[in-house]
Amino acid sequence: MSEREAAIRALLPMVRGIARRIAYKVPTCELEDLIADGALGAIRAVDSFDPRRGVPLRVYARRLVFGSILNGVRRMDAIPEHVRREARVAERVRYELYSRLGRAPRSAEVAAACGLDERRVRSVLSGAALLAPLSLDEPLPAGMHEPVCDEDPPAILLRHQRLRAVRSALDTLPPREREVVRCHYFGRTTFDLVGRRLGVSRQRVSQLHVRALRRLRTRLARESAA
Repeated sequence: MSEREAAIRALLPMVRGIARRIAYKVPTCELEDLIADGALGAIRAVDSFDPRRGVPLRVYARRLVFGSILNGVRRMDAIPEHVRREARVAERVRYELYSRLGRAPRSAEVAAACGLDERRVRSVLSGAALLAPLSLDEPLPAGMHEPVCDEDPPAILLRHQRLRAVRSALDTLPPREREVVRCHYFGRTTFDLVGRRLGVSRQRVSQLHVRALRRLRTRLARESAA
């Protein structure tokens, strides 16, 4: 085994650790894909490493591995960043209004408070905001690293309302599309395993997934407007 190959192999446990951490925060991404992207970062780190800089290889590689995985996540994510920004603003405003008013704010109130068109607010707070992967720049939601009982009641209620809306919309999907969404998002099952379960190819699962999300977003947007 060459020194280069040995150095790359020595970095793989770190690659897997970073990939698992990101997969936990972004459950819509497949761990195998994240590890593959991270391995490319490790290879680039070994090939470009200069010990004269006085930085250990592991420290130098960590930044490149994380960046490589992050780029992979961005490629997998079909939702534009400006939509995410609008969703974060609208979600924060909705929470603040809930805390101040003591009730769930109406779409018009959220729109007026954050300076967006009411229809736009309904859109970004529906399917895209509910089903999109978490941004790596955002902290983990409180419920993912703290007991739920430590959260503010408004935050718990808002999250449960969104979850109920998604589960209700799921029941309207055709059986195969519903199974894909439930396995992938709630069961954290890869497309390959879902395909084996349904007896179809990974590509077909991906097609069903895209179609299901389109239906869900349309239904959730319609319910928000009601």
